[in-house]
Amino acid sequence: MEITHFGLALRLHPDVYAPAEDSFMLASGASALQGSVLEIGCGCGLSSLVCAKSDDRNSVLGVDINRHAVDCSSDNAIRNAIPNARFTE
Repeated sequence: MEITHFGLALRLHPDVYAPAEDSFMLASGASALQGSVLEIGCGCGLSSLVCAKSDDRNSVLGVDINRHAVDCSSDNAIRNAIPNARFTE
C-alpha cells in the first residue's frame, strides 16, 4: 500500500503503524522544527521525513523498536531522495 502526503510518496508495510490523524497532526508540527530532531516511534517515517524535507540543514533521526518500521522509513527516505534523515532500532 502507498500514500502520498505532504509531497511525499510513502510505501507502507503491513506490520508498521499506518499514519492516522495523530500522525498527520505531528507531521504538520514537525515541518516547523529546526536543527537536530529525534523522533521516537517513527513508523513509516512520515514526521521525520517531513521535518528533514522542510529544511535540508535539519538532521533527523527516527527510531523504532519495530525492525519493519526502521526498514520502511529508510526505504521511504531513499524513495523521496531525503538524505538528512536516518533510521535505527
